[in-house]
Amino acid sequence: MTAGVLTIVLSLALKIFAPTLPFQNRTGIVFWTCIIAHIAVSLLTKPPSPESLNGLIWTKESLHLPASDRGQSRGIRNPALWWAGITLVVLYFYVRYA
Repeated sequence: MTAGVLTIVLSLALKIFAPTLPFQNRTGIVFWTCIIAHIAVSLLTKPPSPESLNGLIWTKESLHLPASDRGQSRGIRNPALWWAGITLVVLYFYVRYA
């Protein structure tokens, strides 16, 4: 949250107070400042309890659908099928118009 808020504030401050600073330099300054702030806040705050993280952290088991839901994701409802279709369309436009 700190890095997200700091991104907006620092970007606007640099744009207002250093308007001649090139865009790449400005984004580099914002990026590295947010990384440092993110690390500092992470190290200075107490970690949440493992119980509160239950279901938020991915594991190998969390990547598989429960057996009760697998039957509903077959055929046209298969997410992998839709992912492949959308990927092919994007690749087509990228190759065709790039």
